[in-house]
Amino acid sequence: MNLVQTFLLLGAINGFVIGITLLSIKNGNRTATQIYGVIVLLLGMMIFEEFLQFNLLQFKYPHLMSLGDGLLLIIAPLVYLYTLFILEKKRQLVLKDLLHGFPFLLFTLVMMPFYLQSGAYKLANTNYDTTGFISLTKGLIAFSYFILSLYLVIRISKQKNKEDFPINNLRNIIWHKRLLISIILIAISALFLDSLWNSGIEMELDPDTISALFTSLLVYINSIILIRNPFLLWNVPDFSKKENEYIDIKIKNTKKYKNSPLTDDDLKSNIDTLMEVMDKEKPYLNPNLTPRDLELLTKIKVYYLSQTLSEVLNKNFSEFVNAYRVKEAKRLLLDPAKNKENVLSIGFESGFNSKSSFNRVFKQHTGKTPSQFRASPNGSGVKK
Repeated sequence: MNLVQTFLLLGAINGFVIGITLLSIKNGNRTATQIYGVIVLLLGMMIFEEFLQFNLLQFKYPHLMSLGDGLLLIIAPLVYLYTLFILEKKRQLVLKDLLHGFPFLLFTLVMMPFYLQSGAYKLANTNYDTTGFISLTKGLIAFSYFILSLYLVIRISKQKNKEDFPINNLRNIIWHKRLLISIILIAISALFLDSLWNSGIEMELDPDTISALFTSLLVYINSIILIRNPFLLWNVPDFSKKENEYIDIKIKNTKKYKNSPLTDDDLKSNIDTLMEVMDKEKPYLNPNLTPRDLELLTKIKVYYLSQTLSEVLNKNFSEFVNAYRVKEAKRLLLDPAKNKENVLSIGFESGFNSKSSFNRVFKQHTGKTPSQFRASPNGSGVKK
């Protein structure tokens, strides 16, 4: 295989792996994360179809020809829905969301006569869109969805100083905005190259291959980002500052680490960094979280992390992490949308790795078992 073939094939495989991985995630805002997983999976399918065409495999398997041409009309609405999910509190899929599938349905109906033809007919009519009208219309519809998504991100981001700021995870939003800009630039390039191609201008690579190469690059960058920030796409909501002030921060004057070079200012800076990471990236949702994981996220050495927790909060690592997990569990137990979810599932979703540890730690913090807490309105312990 040459360089282009290799790049396309690896891009497709990468898309499949990331997409399936995201679909399997059960933590955080699961619906939003799974929508994103479907998007990446479909991008992998588009790249793979281009790989087949670039290798002229459509002549060997003509019935696969153009089957992926309408995928963009699914991807674009899903990008828009994903944007709504990470910008709006308590967003859920509703029946009217299915209306966004109308462009894809219409495209499929238009293409159905071609899809139902024999393999010989398809080989004799490889270019079903001789005028370029279908391709242009499809591109403009997708481009409109991408522009609308970017507009929503920019508009709502301006509310970030307001108390009712609806964004779930600010780092997620910043990353998503950059992703949308990248997608829009690829879409503009594709529309421009398509217009040149349909005008008869010859190119070494056709516009679809060039777009697939750029999309592959985008998938590669996604992989690197997710490896470096594994919780970025969990889409877990930020709470207000007031809700997060459940840990009393008071630096102790008694030094247990006599040989440590850290000053009180260093300790305060460390705890600020640590709590910012905990609040925004929610690493405690990982049941296998270790001090080393926090070191990688905060850039605070494990030794200094231990000192910070001990002297500032008078807690060890497990106590500190479990306090966040209990708070998350309390929030989920009181969430009306989670009424039908069993208590143990909520424990796992909050980052606990067993029923016994969930019950024990939760009761230590609240004085009640998770089931008792759920049965008490607002956790007050008073039955209705």
